[in-house]
Amino acid sequence: MKVNSTRFPIKKCLEIILLTALFFMLFSFNKVPTIDDIDRRIKSSEHRRTLSIDKSIKIALECYKDSKKIKYNKGIIRSGSCLIISYIGKFDYDNAIKLANEIESYVLEYGNDQDVYLFHRSKGQCLVDIGLPKEGYNEYLKANNAIEKFPESDEKYYKKSTMYLYIANYHTNSVTANEDSVIHYTKKALQEAEKISDKSRLSKTGIKNDWLISLNFNLGQSYLTSKPSDINSSRVYYEKARNLYETSKTKLLPGNEIQILSYLCLFYYNDKNYKESIRFGLKSLEIQKKKNDPFSRRIAFEHIAKSYSELGKQEEYEKYINKYIALNDSIEISERNKKTVSLEKVLKKKEDDNAKKHNLVLYVSGATILIIALCFLFLWKHRNKKIHSNYLAIIESIKNEKEIKSLDTELASDEKVNTFNIPEETYHKIIKKMDRFEKNLGFLKNDITLSYLSSQFKTNPKSLSAVIKSSTNKNFNNYINDLRINYIIHKLYENKQYREFKINYLAEESGFSSPKVFVTAFKKLTGVTPSYYITNLKKNMS
Repeated sequence: MKVNSTRFPIKKCLEIILLTALFFMLFSFNKVPTIDDIDRRIKSSEHRRTLSIDKSIKIALECYKDSKKIKYNKGIIRSGSCLIISYIGKFDYDNAIKLANEIESYVLEYGNDQDVYLFHRSKGQCLVDIGLPKEGYNEYLKANNAIEKFPESDEKYYKKSTMYLYIANYHTNSVTANEDSVIHYTKKALQEAEKISDKSRLSKTGIKNDWLISLNFNLGQSYLTSKPSDINSSRVYYEKARNLYETSKTKLLPGNEIQILSYLCLFYYNDKNYKESIRFGLKSLEIQKKKNDPFSRRIAFEHIAKSYSELGKQEEYEKYINKYIALNDSIEISERNKKTVSLEKVLKKKEDDNAKKHNLVLYVSGATILIIALCFLFLWKHRNKKIHSNYLAIIESIKNEKEIKSLDTELASDEKVNTFNIPEETYHKIIKKMDRFEKNLGFLKNDITLSYLSSQFKTNPKSLSAVIKSSTNKNFNNYINDLRINYIIHKLYENKQYREFKINYLAEESGFSSPKVFVTAFKKLTGVTPSYYITNLKKNMS
């Protein structure tokens, strides 16, 4: 009795603990997110100046799933748009395009002008970047139309400016690249950006200054790479960009600052100011100790090396040119493989995701798999049973044909019913010729046609086809194929040597032009394949 009295409380306690744990798990599993919570998290994911892309994607993806769960259309649009922008930032165009297609119907039905603008702009950028500039340009035009509906404001100027730059980039990447159009639209982008008030949020947060620097660099680079190169116009805009950078009252994002310094290095090399090129290049490399940007580092290595070469400093030139070559090879290999999805990573991610799922989900999945497996097993057995019944029907048919063969031979050909308007005499003549044709195995000729057979019967194809249809209820091809299949079925049944022949030989023997046509005709008539029929004959008639 003492043993039982000590066991009972322990068992009871365990039951209470398990029930409590189950209650909390079910509560957390079924917790419904609120609209206010989703909006708050989406806003936090949009702080790209302080948040990494991976973190932004994680938050936005959770918001997107929660929004779909509670059918919060505005949340689907906002979190989806945020995700698309972040995917583009990671060059993950597959996911960006896939998501754009998912949310398009929500944007068009429930979105405001801001949502429509952001959606079409982001989708356009994806399409241009993956090599579909024309389709991307059409999306840019839709985004521009949405902007025109905005009230006059600093936000409108900024968004119009970004759209003009996207259109300029379209002209850069189009098959018939138009340098004049690139410069024209980049200047329009700069004009819109300069309208932004210095007292606006965009100015106070440094966005305006970053954007103006970027646009001046774009213009400077466009003039530098134009044919012929316009170094003087390029210098005007590069100097403006440099001045904005050096007098900036707000701290630039590290990524933007690295690019600015690298392109100043490039420009001053082309302007033959080699010392300035080296100075800005080294400064860019210094900042990259904290934030890596391989593309900007490549620009810096190349033009620092070239500048040292121009200054006659061979040792420094060799140092940086070797770094450039090594990095360039690495980037080119990476670029070639950039769009190739790593199977190992996908599988690993799936394993990690599955490991995080609740045990209840695993149980449900297991039960579902078991049910599906049982269904497949049932269907498989049913199918095999059906196939075997078809096989048995063939054997039964062969046995019955043997029993009634003598009766068939006694039947007069005029017992066939003439359902077409063919003269009775002609009809019966054709029927008799068909009987002789079948008895003489004329159907085994592999290139037999309706025209050939009608000429052999001394009639026309139309009359022969009508008689075949009337007497057998088949068209010419099915009539010939069925005769051939019946022939080979009997041969296989009666002569075990035939069961050792390959399908190719059996097809040729029965008059078919190819094994594929033979197998198709065999299965159509009998419901089983030749291989199945032969295997069971060997098994049952050994």
